[in-house]
Amino acid sequence: MRTRTAFLVGATAAGATLVGALVVRSRRLDHTLLEAVDAGEHLEVTTSDGATLVVDVLGPADGPTVVLAHCWGGHVDNWSLVARPLLDQGHRVVRWHQRGHGPSTVGEGGFAVERFGTDLAEVLEAVDARDAVVAGHSLGGMTVQAFAIGQPEVAAERTRGLVLVATAAGGLNARPIGRATDSLEQVGPLIDRALASRYGHVLVRGTLGKGASHAAVRATRDHFVGTPFATRHGILQGLKTMDLREAGSRIGVPTTVVVGSRDPLTPPAFSRGMAATIPDARLVELRGLGHMLPLEAAEEIVEIIVGHA
Repeated sequence: MRTRTAFLVGATAAGATLVGALVVRSRRLDHTLLEAVDAGEHLEVTTSDGATLVVDVLGPADGPTVVLAHCWGGHVDNWSLVARPLLDQGHRVVRWHQRGHGPSTVGEGGFAVERFGTDLAEVLEAVDARDAVVAGHSLGGMTVQAFAIGQPEVAAERTRGLVLVATAAGGLNARPIGRATDSLEQVGPLIDRALASRYGHVLVRGTLGKGASHAAVRATRDHFVGTPFATRHGILQGLKTMDLREAGSRIGVPTTVVVGSRDPLTPPAFSRGMAATIPDARLVELRGLGHMLPLEAAEEIVEIIVGHA
């Protein structure tokens, strides 16, 4: 029982998602701030492997383009606190439900991280993005790296900056997210029942840092529980063997790497390694914050994105 409980804790922690230090401020967010940003065009992009990706295009067509990639077990609304001020500043914001999340389907290519990178390239082409700043959180950051490494011509043509938020380039096999994968199929229903209970938000609390709001914690839980188990498990299988660390030296777009000092899933050592490998990358460490930075540090991320734009 002790082993099973330890696994449940580790798997639940993994499930919450897969400039210098800033002093954290208290973030008291109302639930309404995390509601959907829904005032634009909705597209369906058919990928080269037959998946259907549902894409939101918000804001003025002639505004500077920002593309936002969400996390494992996440949702486009993970980015609502970032998208709103960008829209207020006149940016064009593009978000999409990653394959297997929300209304998006999977396709023949499955969940390999390289396939996620190709999805991003095809989304950029579908919306004809030019000089875009592309930000990715957790799985989204891995998506952005796979794109920039595997599709360098598209990256050079369509992007001007990358923002890698609370993410990794490899080495997840030794983390809870990797160790949990082999047994997740057996205990997954137990985890889902626990997370869906009235106390489920407590189980994901440890993935966020000091001062995180109740709304941010509940959004993390709700988005994760709302993602099909087959998607979560399939992605974990791919992330366990992902290794983009050396290939990061081939990224040719200006990059900022952002991490919270209390991130238990993709801790600062991962971000420091990426920043040291990607040419001329800038590292931003946010003191006291955790893994869900789009919900914890929206103001700082907006500032970083605008700095690239």
